[in-house]
Amino acid sequence: MSGIHERLAKAAGRSRRLRFDDFQRVALYDPEFGYFSRSATRAGRDGDFLTSPEVAPLFAEVVAKTLSADAATLATDEFHVIEVGAGRGRLARDLWEAWRFDPVGRKVRLHLVEASAAARAEQAKTLADVPKDRWHSYADAAELPSFDAGAIVANELFDNLPVRRVMMAEALKEIVVHVRKDGLREELVEAPVDLTAYLEAQGVRLFVGQTAEICLEAPKLLASLLTRLGRGSVLIVDYGDEAKHLYATDRFPHGTLAAHRGHTTHTDLYRSPGEQDLTSHVNFTPLLATLEAAGYRRLYLGTQMRFLLEHGLPEILERRRARANDDFERLRWNQWAKQLYHPEAMGEAFRVLHARTP
Repeated sequence: MSGIHERLAKAAGRSRRLRFDDFQRVALYDPEFGYFSRSATRAGRDGDFLTSPEVAPLFAEVVAKTLSADAATLATDEFHVIEVGAGRGRLARDLWEAWRFDPVGRKVRLHLVEASAAARAEQAKTLADVPKDRWHSYADAAELPSFDAGAIVANELFDNLPVRRVMMAEALKEIVVHVRKDGLREELVEAPVDLTAYLEAQGVRLFVGQTAEICLEAPKLLASLLTRLGRGSVLIVDYGDEAKHLYATDRFPHGTLAAHRGHTTHTDLYRSPGEQDLTSHVNFTPLLATLEAAGYRRLYLGTQMRFLLEHGLPEILERRRARANDDFERLRWNQWAKQLYHPEAMGEAFRVLHARTP
């Protein structure tokens, strides 16, 4: 029996059954055998998947421009940028570079929250050119102090939070994992009241045979983060949509859960626990409700394509092209920009939620 299977069996206990979120938590975050614990190289061209910051610094430059506008609305001596799920620190480094000659840069403090010890160890190398007193690293959001003003940034964070899985039969059922010596099997059990209540609150009705994911942790995590920030803004970028679209019968009848390894995507969720990423699309509706309940006003909720184009990417790209040494370099900047905004690349796949206090 492998180490990860022993961990799953221990978590399952005598019943030998795990809720899917408990399975996912072990598979991704077990301190020794979890996917994110075993290596810092997960995102990037040399990893298993590619995130927007790993494509080119263009993404960070748009984020920096957006947050600079947010900071301009605040009368503050320090602007604290809290990036949750910061990985190796690539986005944070590029933000720092973008702000180096910006007035906002003189008052920025970076706070990187990352659960993976391997990734945290890499942050010091990635941010080697950033003065150490200007950035800080935390293993958990609970370690964050409180700040008067700043921004919370989460790029592809919420899609990795553990989820519950449900299927509509004669009534709503929960999909659980049976941990057996010969492998992992799915079983259906009666869904508890909190899962039924979640779907009802979202105005969602599943059809018979439809499966879906429910993330109860996402709004709780966001609410906890908001308590650390007195005023400022929030920028969330992730796969997903609002509930009315995410759970529509013609969109994802079998749910959105997928496994990622070696830049390939498949739906065999139990093939290699601990060796593949597991993600699901994010329901932005409860995140928006959490922000509004905390006094934040929505400024944008839509595709990454439109967000980038409306928040300065064309001008930023043109500056990059103007400084390029030759046609080949200009072509590369064009290709990187296209990968970020084109609807057949990342432009339509990702949603952006931007909100700010009055």
